[in-house]
Amino acid sequence: MSLYNAIRPSTIDEVVGDYQWALDRLLSPNSNHAILFEGPSGTGKTALARIFAKAVGAEQYDIEELNFSTNGGVDEVRRIEEDLKYSFTSKVFIIDEYGRTSVDAQKAMRKMLEDIPNGVYFFLCASDTSKIITDIMTRVARVRTAPLDEDGLLAILKKGCDALDFHPKNPVLMAIADQAAGSGRTALNILEDISKATPDQYSRIIDGYGANPEETSGFELAKALFGGKDWKEISVILTSLKEQKADGEGVRRTLLGYVASMCIKQPQHYKAVRLLSNNVYDSGLNGVIGMVGAIYKGDF
Repeated sequence: MSLYNAIRPSTIDEVVGDYQWALDRLLSPNSNHAILFEGPSGTGKTALARIFAKAVGAEQYDIEELNFSTNGGVDEVRRIEEDLKYSFTSKVFIIDEYGRTSVDAQKAMRKMLEDIPNGVYFFLCASDTSKIITDIMTRVARVRTAPLDEDGLLAILKKGCDALDFHPKNPVLMAIADQAAGSGRTALNILEDISKATPDQYSRIIDGYGANPEETSGFELAKALFGGKDWKEISVILTSLKEQKADGEGVRRTLLGYVASMCIKQPQHYKAVRLLSNNVYDSGLNGVIGMVGAIYKGDF
């Protein structure tokens, strides 16, 4: 078992970030039994889905985990629909990579999500929601997971160090956190790899993980933009993204994930979330630069 899975949080208190509000909403009367967990890879979507499943009283045998990137067609949806003809005291479907399923399969799920039987829950997980149709988005409650900040990554790394009984110096952990670009999974994968190496190999292993520019520079851009940095510093990051020919849509999703998490404590950023919720498939990186400029100036 990988380190990431070995120390995956099993209760809401162990999760880095504030998601208690979402769990409280789920457990309230007349709550929506369909939730979409959305956010960058490695930020805890599936872990939250499992925690929520336990919170609604599901035992392990009541939970069915599916991956729609490899098996998410209409036939699978119809198989689930057949299962729902039986009475369940508790049944939870956790569907990973929901954003990669076909439009036809999503259309087949519309009625299912609109009329969910008592005791049944659907927890959808997606890194990319741009291809999820409107009819699905309007039928689910949404929970956004965000890239972890430095403190969050260091907390996870220290937990991983304890599990491995491996304690590198703090500068090494800081280097891992920087390279992980907000992904707890990436951070723990790097830590696990260097735990099997000699100190002189650490830098090569850490550098070898090089997250893609959309995540790495996108995360740095988010921290600069919403951390009060001046436009000169923001422009340096934007220039770097251009030079790396970064995918604008990937950068937008990283920015959206970061600012969405801030809205819990800083509601003034909701306008930025609305702006960043528009995909930039047509305008590419230039579209993102326009969004960043508007957010910096407050002109939106």
